[in-house]
Amino acid sequence: FSSFLEGIIVSPGQLLIAGDFNFHLDNPNDPLTKRFVDLLAFFDLKQYISGSTHASGHTLDLIITRSEENIVNHYNIFDPLISDHSVVHLQLLIRKPKFVKKHLLLRNLRAVNIHKFKTDVLNSFLLKNFTTMDLVSLVNEYDCLHTILDNHAPIKSREITLRPKAPWYTNEINDKKRIRRQLERKWHKTRTNADWNRYKQQCYAVNKLIDSSKSAYYTDLINNGSSDQITLFKTVSNLLHTNTIIRYPSSPDPMSLANSFSDFFTQKIVKIRGDIEDELLSKNIENPIPDADLCPYEFHTFREVGKDEVLHLIQRIATKSCSLDPLPVVMLNHCFKDILPVVARIINLSLESGTMPDSLKIAVVQPLLKKYNLSYEEFCSFRPISNLKFVSKSIEKAVAVQLTDYLTENHLHEKFQSAYKPCHSTETALLRVQNDILQALDNGDSVILVLLDLSAAFDTVDHLMLLTRLSKRFGIRGRVLDWLTSYLTSRKLFIRVEGTDSLLSDLDCGVPQGSVLGPLLYSLYTAPLADVARRHNLRFHFFSDDGQLYIAFKPNDRDDLISSKIRMEKCILELGNCFNILNTSF
Repeated sequence: FSSFLEGIIVSPGQLLIAGDFNFHLDNPNDPLTKRFVDLLAFFDLKQYISGSTHASGHTLDLIITRSEENIVNHYNIFDPLISDHSVVHLQLLIRKPKFVKKHLLLRNLRAVNIHKFKTDVLNSFLLKNFTTMDLVSLVNEYDCLHTILDNHAPIKSREITLRPKAPWYTNEINDKKRIRRQLERKWHKTRTNADWNRYKQQCYAVNKLIDSSKSAYYTDLINNGSSDQITLFKTVSNLLHTNTIIRYPSSPDPMSLANSFSDFFTQKIVKIRGDIEDELLSKNIENPIPDADLCPYEFHTFREVGKDEVLHLIQRIATKSCSLDPLPVVMLNHCFKDILPVVARIINLSLESGTMPDSLKIAVVQPLLKKYNLSYEEFCSFRPISNLKFVSKSIEKAVAVQLTDYLTENHLHEKFQSAYKPCHSTETALLRVQNDILQALDNGDSVILVLLDLSAAFDTVDHLMLLTRLSKRFGIRGRVLDWLTSYLTSRKLFIRVEGTDSLLSDLDCGVPQGSVLGPLLYSLYTAPLADVARRHNLRFHFFSDDGQLYIAFKPNDRDDLISSKIRMEKCILELGNCFNILNTSF
């Protein structure tokens, strides 16, 4: 309960906690009661109920608020006749919050005549001439598909009311609740046992129907999303009520806020990279972590991607729309078979030429709160999440598949990096680390475990160092390296907050969070981390930018303990010379 209070006490708005706490607050000498009362006092909370709320005569059901919030005006305690707990009826000095209204720019996609829309797409200049266009012209013409959508569903400004969502609520529930209210009124009027029993039966029927309706709705949602982890996690998050209202730092207007976010994210990366360079300079280190020997294998040319493979690749990409796309996903799905040859040609022209068009290297970035209990007034509490065009992600997916196949066939993946690899996950990483530690303990050893936290890991990737590493360590050369060079250079982004965009800014380092290829490139960029750990004879495991270093030692051998500690410290120091290790937890 104390951990719960730590998180909720800083939440905005008024606080009201009610429930059966199972502490005898009527007995102030009880040790558990004393601890509970002290805990409330520590968090400056006030408890209102003083009478008996249970058949045994104890005070178990409590009402708690912040001490300075006088929102409880009056309360009554009475026997409901259906439970050993009493009903606590509150009169609160609060108003029902008004539904929030919001102005949005919307398209009425439901009103679109799909047959006419598909006909216009088929008769467009793009569909008739895509086989003769070069890459840049083809991408530009694809982006012009929004003009067709504008004719069928023009953008309109509309005010909407944001209401709580209850997608499981049905007309049958509404009808049964109406009957329940009628029976309740009748029982209050007659006070007969027969009417009371009918009312209780209807209460049970309504509750059972609500439970079954919720269960059926969420069961279908989970089953339908079982193959899509993003959808599944969102569903679980909704069930656990972990979603919070999106809030941002105070600012005079959305434009200023968006530009402030852009400046903060840019300066944060500049500072981190500057700190690393200063550290290397002060220690006179030119090449902090040298790469392994030159790779004997080579990946220099992409193979052509067929239309069936493109369809398969696209089906594996998250169906989230990007505001930069000319067509939203729901409309793209209606005519995708017609547009598929266009997308396939764009992908193959990009791979063949070794270039990524500049218009596909622009990202719209949304700041997201890292943890729900962080202060939303601090810019450092947010992380930038990029959203990219559908065609951009399609090309990235084609590259990622071929690059992963090459790395897997030649055993170039780091064995103990469990992120972004087939048959590897957080579960396999945890299983391996836990098994190693348990084996050491079974042998009578003690274990030092260090958890590494890299600050702004994806955003501080040095492009030149990454490309050099890809060429030397992983044998990526020729047209493939040309494409990756084009993909990383001349990238731009803008921050979008509450529908308002910041100015465009250059992305001189880092790989986009939210991209398809970025996570894989990051794991290749940080491959030397494993070399350092092995050089110091440490066991390790990495999952993306999270790392664990651990070493077993004899608990009664002081020299072994000191030696293990020194090796661990030297390893962390060497890693910190090149990678921005922010926090280290032992």
